[in-house]
Amino acid sequence: MNISNLSREDIISLDSYIKAISKGNSHISAEYEKELIKQYRTGSEIEKKKALDILISYNVTIFADIAISVINSMKGGDRIDPLDLMQLGVITFMKKLKTWDETKGSKMITYYYREVRTQMQRFIMAHAFPVRQGSVFLQHLAYTLSKISVNFLQKHKREPTIRELAKRAKVSSKTIRYCYRVTSVTSLSLEDAPPLYKMTDYDEGFHPMLQIIEGINRKLNLEGNDSLFHLHACLEEGTLVPESTLAALKREIK
Repeated sequence: MNISNLSREDIISLDSYIKAISKGNSHISAEYEKELIKQYRTGSEIEKKKALDILISYNVTIFADIAISVINSMKGGDRIDPLDLMQLGVITFMKKLKTWDETKGSKMITYYYREVRTQMQRFIMAHAFPVRQGSVFLQHLAYTLSKISVNFLQKHKREPTIRELAKRAKVSSKTIRYCYRVTSVTSLSLEDAPPLYKMTDYDEGFHPMLQIIEGINRKLNLEGNDSLFHLHACLEEGTLVPESTLAALKREIK
């Protein structure tokens, strides 16, 4: 798994998103979680919205951890806007709230984690490449054709013909035409995502994305400075990184 699938812009946008929604909340207790879920299920509309906002604020960093893990473990993950996955995580979380059974003795994260991850994986499979999810062969072919086209365009300053693609991909022109014919997908609508927080209680110099990506680096057995240098390298050109982020990195390295 390579966190370089996340661009500098992705990291910055995720960082801002997490700060805006979580408002500093983390590690919700089981008792408080049960109380909020009960309020969400039985309260008035105003009470439901308040309970949902608080529940999401406590879980948004978990959604981000899942999204980053999925993006960097799947082919084509770098083609997906991570904020789309975050909104999908919110929608899936809302659905699981309706069926969670507190008598089972598990926290909500245990109940929703696998489903959120599965939905994010399906989203990438359906949207990273212009091909239907059902055909593994066509998915792989679409990915191959995309790479061939990019390299050809850079070298020849024009798009390759079907025959040129067929020669390089080692498949028939008929197969390529069929692949192009069935590669229309409709983007999943995320319009049902609820309006969330617009403000933040974080200090200006705090960057939750650093903590999340460092956690992923630990899974890769990168520790200490190696982990931070890896993160720094993934931010592309260091001169383009915001001063606040660079300062945070320098403080951690010291």
